[in-house]
Amino acid sequence: VPYGGRGPDLNAHRPHLRIVPGKLGGAPHVARTRVESQALSALATSGLPVATVYSLYPSLSHEAIDDALSLERQLQQNLGQRAA
Repeated sequence: VPYGGRGPDLNAHRPHLRIVPGKLGGAPHVARTRVESQALSALATSGLPVATVYSLYPSLSHEAIDDALSLERQLQQNLGQRAA
């Protein structure tokens, strides 16, 4: 998040995500993986249907992917930008 931007709402419970200092540079990611929420969002915002994103990551639950996309939407809204 750029300086002056607002980070994630840590009160909004997203049980499938983690933010761990030192792991993946502190980037939000799906728990017990190295799949960053930003990577999943990039696929969705590039025009891929969410169903296709699900199929690209068969080891992730749909709920985990949905949590990641939700977080990234929130971050983009906080910055006044568009997200999937």
